[in-house]
Amino acid sequence: MRQITQQFNSVFNKWLISDCRNALVFFVLPGWKDSILSIPKKWLSTAESVDEFGFPDTLPKVPVPSLDETMADYIRALEPITTPAQLERTKELIRQFTAPQGIGPRLHQYLLDKREAEDNWAC
Repeated sequence: MRQITQQFNSVFNKWLISDCRNALVFFVLPGWKDSILSIPKKWLSTAESVDEFGFPDTLPKVPVPSLDETMADYIRALEPITTPAQLERTKELIRQFTAPQGIGPRLHQYLLDKREAEDNWAC
């Protein structure tokens, strides 16, 4: 990439000098000499950098997807990589997992409680 950038800069500078030989003023951009490609980016990046940890209370909490939605996504992800027999066995295990007496609803409630107590339940 560096070699391509250097070649571009060389060709561009030759073109610029040949087309601007009658110009009275040449603009010198100190600090931007590394690459002509960085000039538009620097012109457009007028916003100051923002510290992402500066205002954690203003960020919304990360949502917890519903248990049914998560299990449906899981099945959709498994469909192309499992056999029909494996998929049916997995669906049966998911039915047991998501049953009212299963562990799924309890684990989901734990995540909902963790979401309320912490900034990021996924960590």
